Amino acid sequence: MPKVSLLRDQIAGGSLPSVCFICGREAWDLRFSDLAAWRPGVRALPGSPIASLLSFWGHILKSSRSGEESPGGLPFCKRHRSYWVRRAWFIIGGWVFLVASMAISILLTTMMKPDQRPHWTFIVAICWLLFFLPAFLVVHLASTRAIASDLESITLAGASRGFVSAFKEQEGRA
Repeated sequence: MPKVSLLRDQIAGGSLPSVCFICGREAWDLRFSDLAAWRPGVRALPGSPIASLLSFWGHILKSSRSGEESPGGLPFCKRHRSYWVRRAWFIIGGWVFLVASMAISILLTTMMKPDQRPHWTFIVAICWLLFFLPAFLVVHLASTRAIASDLESITLAGASRGFVSAFKEQEGRA
C-alpha cells in the first residue's frame, strides 16, 4: 500500500492534484479539509493505538456531518465520495454496539438468579464480538487511513498509486 505524507496546508488549501485519493481516477470533490486540523495526540490517549484510530474515524464522522463547503480537502471521485464515512460508521458504530451490548448483558445477567442460564443478550454480545473484531481489523487495515501525524503533515497509508504519482509529479514541478 502506498504511503504519502501531505502537508496540512496542502490539505486545507486544496492544492492537491485532482486525482481520486482512493482509486486514482479524475476527481473534483474535495472533502475533509478539516483533516488538516486533526491531531490524534490532542484527542487520544498518548500511546494508545485504539484511541488514536477511533479519534481519526470519529473525526471523519464529525466532519462529514458538518456539510460545510470549503476550498480544500482530499480529492475523491463520485464513487468514493463516501468511502471514509461508510467505514467510520462501521468502526465507530461497531465499537459502540460492542460496549453497549456487553454492558447490558452483564447488567441483565447479574440481575438474574444464580441457577439460570445467561440472558440472551449475552449470547448476542458474544456473537457480535466474534464477528466484529476480525471484521474491524480487515476494514480498518484495508482502508486508506492516517498512520502518522505531526505538526506540519499527516501520513496516510493506502492512497491510490495514481494519486501518489500525480502528487510526486506535482511536487517535482514545484
